[in-house]
Amino acid sequence: MGIIGLIIKREDIMEVGSIMFKFIVVLSCIILLTGSTSISKTSSIQTSSEPQLLRKSFTSLVSNTEREYWLYLPRGYNDSNEEKLPVIMFLHGGGERGEDINKVLKHGPIKEVYNGRDLPFIIIAPQMPSMPIDEQRPSRERRIPPVKTGRKSMLRTVTGIENRFDSLGPPHGWNEIEKDLIMILDNTLKNYRADPNRMYLTGLSYGGFGTWYMTIHHPDRWAAVAPICGAGDNSQVHKIGKTPVWLFQGGRDNVVPPEISLKTADILDAAGGNVRVTVHEDLPHDCWTRVYSGEDIYNWFLSHSR
Repeated sequence: MGIIGLIIKREDIMEVGSIMFKFIVVLSCIILLTGSTSISKTSSIQTSSEPQLLRKSFTSLVSNTEREYWLYLPRGYNDSNEEKLPVIMFLHGGGERGEDINKVLKHGPIKEVYNGRDLPFIIIAPQMPSMPIDEQRPSRERRIPPVKTGRKSMLRTVTGIENRFDSLGPPHGWNEIEKDLIMILDNTLKNYRADPNRMYLTGLSYGGFGTWYMTIHHPDRWAAVAPICGAGDNSQVHKIGKTPVWLFQGGRDNVVPPEISLKTADILDAAGGNVRVTVHEDLPHDCWTRVYSGEDIYNWFLSHSR
C-alpha cells in the first residue's frame, strides 16, 4: 500500500469523532437513567412505624378520680388510615392493683410488648384501685409464712373443695369498675382504628374472675375470651351463649383450685357453650407466664371474629 493509502481524510476523522461523541452521550444517559431508577426504588421503600406504649388518663365513672391505663399500638399502626386492628383487653391479678400503673406491666400481653415483643393487636391494660384500707393485706414482714406441703401430684383427684369466693369472685374485683372498663373500650373504638368485630378479653387470677364476669354481662362485646385461673358465676354463665371461651388453669394451683374453674367451664359446656379447657398439670397458680409467652392464645384470638 502506498503512502496515499495511509492518509485519512479530515472529513473521515470528523465523522468518527461525531459517532464517538454520540455514543458517549447515549451511554451517559443510560447511566443516569439507571441511577435514577435505583434512587427511585430506594426512596419507595417504606418502613413500618414503631410500636407505641401510651400512658392514658381518664376520670373514673365509679370513683370520680383520675385513673390511668396502658394503651399499646402495634408496629405499623400509623402506616394506614383505614385498616381496623384487633383489640385485646387485659385484666391483671390482685398483686398489680393500686395507683402505680407501672405495676400492670408485670404480667400478661402488656408485659410481652413492654419487653419488645411484636404483637399485632391494640392492647388495653387498665388497673384496679387499691383495696380499701381496712381490707388490705398485711405487709410482707407481717405475713404468716406459707405452709410447705411438698410435691403435689399431677393426678386429677376430686377433693370436694368448695369455692371460697362468692358469685362475683374475690372481694373488690373487676366487677366494681365495670363502667370504667366499658368506657375505656368505647373510647378506644371511637378514637383508634379498633375493629369492633375483633375484641378479645383475657385476664389472670383476679382478672380471670373478671374475664368471666365481663363475658357474662357483655357477651356480645367479645369475639373470644380467655380467662386464666378464675371462675365465673355458675348461675349465670349460660348467658355467655356461643362466645368462644378458652380456660387455662394450673393443675397444682392452691389459690384457685382447678375444681373451681373447671366447674364453671363444665356448666357452660352443659348449657351448649363454646368452651375449651387447658390444664397445665405441672404448674401452680402462675400458669399465665407460659400461656402469654407462647403463640397459641394469640393465634386462637385471631381465628375468631364476630
